[in-house]
Amino acid sequence: MKGTGGLSLVSFFTSPTIFSSAPATLLPETIGDYTLRPIFVALVIAVVCKYALDWFLSTKSGLLLRAAGNNEQYVTMLARSPGSSKILGLAIGNGFAAMAGSIIAQQKGSADLQMGVGMVVIGLASVIIGLSLFRRVRFLRATSKVLLGAILYKACLAVALALGLPTQYLKLFDGSDLHLCAAVHHDVRPERGGAPC
Repeated sequence: MKGTGGLSLVSFFTSPTIFSSAPATLLPETIGDYTLRPIFVALVIAVVCKYALDWFLSTKSGLLLRAAGNNEQYVTMLARSPGSSKILGLAIGNGFAAMAGSIIAQQKGSADLQMGVGMVVIGLASVIIGLSLFRRVRFLRATSKVLLGAILYKACLAVALALGLPTQYLKLFDGSDLHLCAAVHHDVRPERGGAPC
C-alpha cells in the first residue's frame, strides 16, 4: 500500500479497479452513448449490501441494535449495554461510508479530501425521502425505501441540472426537497402495524 505522500489529490487512472477487472469486464462498457458498466456494478454491490444488512438486522445483535435506536431503556432492561449497540451501529455505518467512498474513487479514477463534503446531507435526504414517499408501501423494507430515496434524490438533482438550474441554487433545491418530503411525512396519518423493517 502506498500512502498519499501528503497530497490532497491522488490519481490512479492506470490502476485496476472493480470496474476494469473481472467479473465486471463481462459486462459491456457502453450501450449506445451511455456508459452503463459502473451503474450495473454499483447496483449489484448496493443490492448485496442491502440484503446483508437485512440479514444482520434480523439476527439477535441486529435486533438489539434496532432496539437501542428505538428504546434505549428497553435494552438496559435486557441487561445489555446500549453503548455497545451504538458503537456497533456507528462501525457498520462508517464501514458502508468507506466502501461507498472507495467505489466512487475507483469510478472517478482519483480521490481527494473534498469528496465526502455533503455526504451526510445526501444520506439524510435519502432516508427522509425514501421513508416519507414510500411509507404506505408495505411490501418494501426500510432499507429498500432508503435505496429508492437515494435514487430519487440523485434523479432530482440530475433533472435540475438538465433544466439549466444554476449550480449556486442547488442547495436551495436540496432544502426545498427535504422540506417538502418532511411536510408530506408529517401530514400522513400514522398507520397501525407499520411496514416491515
